Amino acid sequence: MRFPCPIKVRNIILRPVEPNDTTALLIALKEDACILQRWMPQQHITPSDAPALRRFLQRLYAYYLKGKEFHCVVEKRQEFIGMCSLHDITQSTAEVSYWCRNSKQGNGYMTRALKGLLYYGHRELGLTKAIISTAAHNAKSCTLAERLGFKPGPSKGDHHTFSLNLNALEAVGVKWPYYQPSLF
Repeated sequence: MRFPCPIKVRNIILRPVEPNDTTALLIALKEDACILQRWMPQQHITPSDAPALRRFLQRLYAYYLKGKEFHCVVEKRQEFIGMCSLHDITQSTAEVSYWCRNSKQGNGYMTRALKGLLYYGHRELGLTKAIISTAAHNAKSCTLAERLGFKPGPSKGDHHTFSLNLNALEAVGVKWPYYQPSLF
């Protein structure tokens, strides 16, 4: 499985996360530390832990190089907006995760990023189903999943699961060519 880089979606770019993103990610983590702790209390990386964060980004980049997972930085004019990913990829299904830094929410960045990522996964990787698991009390995340056309599924503890038939992307306003891959 080969992922293009970067993927251009209107005025934003999705590119593989790299170890060199440590500083930008630390700034965003510091900005959102309280919020992230609320949604992901199991998260052990703190904004002051640069070496651990760099190792984490190295692992994500290695997954990308092996073609197993696609963890992306979402940016606009080289400014860090957030991250999104396709992971736990099987022959036809992938789990989707995302995070938009708090100061950038409400601008449609993550909606556009995920539409492009999902369309790419369907069109280029042959994925037919995407799954999102989000904290049940994270209303913004649940709303985003529903805005993208995901349907609620079973709840697992304090998490809601949503799924999307990627063959129906055009029904939620995603049409070719939604994204523009740039292979180097």
